[in-house]
Amino acid sequence: MKRIYVIALLALAGIIGTGKALAQDEVRVTVPFDFAVGNKVLPAGMYSITPVSATAIEIQNRATWNGVLTLTNQTSKESAKNVLVFDKYNGHYFLREILCESARMNLSLPASKSEQRARELEAKYPTDGGQVLLALK
Repeated sequence: MKRIYVIALLALAGIIGTGKALAQDEVRVTVPFDFAVGNKVLPAGMYSITPVSATAIEIQNRATWNGVLTLTNQTSKESAKNVLVFDKYNGHYFLREILCESARMNLSLPASKSEQRARELEAKYPTDGGQVLLALK
């Protein structure tokens, strides 16, 4: 009986320790414009970005509870600055990368179908496209 109790206690300690380690990697950013992550458009506001696994993150506005879970890929890009990288096409912003050495998050997000369509339209009819960088807190 004691053995089962000790194993359960060690397992619980491991789970709690992992949760605390992931919570320390949370970063915050104020985004002054609406932006898309995958197929979801999030309104402007203050967001926290938290890893939930090695290949997924949660982006959430704690005040309004708007948020999204999305898959990510590790990127080899490194940045001296902690920034979010957005692609801008025809006035629409799409989150592309999270480059944050302090939180060990150098991640890229896959392009959604709406971003691919916006990119194609931008190529045909150029407007004010480009990249926008926002500093992380």
